[in-house]
Amino acid sequence: LVHKLLRLMTPEFAPTRANILEDTLKPKPEEEREMVVVDGAVKTDFGAKVDPLDLSEAIVTYMNQIRGLNNVDGAGISEDTIGQAFEDCRVIAKEARAVVERHYEEETLDEFTDSLTPVFEPIM
Repeated sequence: LVHKLLRLMTPEFAPTRANILEDTLKPKPEEEREMVVVDGAVKTDFGAKVDPLDLSEAIVTYMNQIRGLNNVDGAGISEDTIGQAFEDCRVIAKEARAVVERHYEEETLDEFTDSLTPVFEPIM
């Protein structure tokens, strides 16, 4: 999902990104949600195609990979390219956060935000 959204980072694709995020993050209607046991705790399975925390984990992983490439001698990646990749991830995270805010409880929104904060703090 992250790579798909990164390929659509030009301004004319903003509505397409919004539709993709809405489609993948939007939970099922409340009456179709299920309760599941995860690590001994009962949680609600919202039934989205992609769980918001899985998306945040993918964004963090991607950014850490880019950050790691910056530390490899001879990788041939410019600071501008790395900076643009981080900015693109920031835009995707903000757009995803808006979808999470519209469709999920405050607890899920806070978890989503908190999971991304550490990776973005160094570049803010």
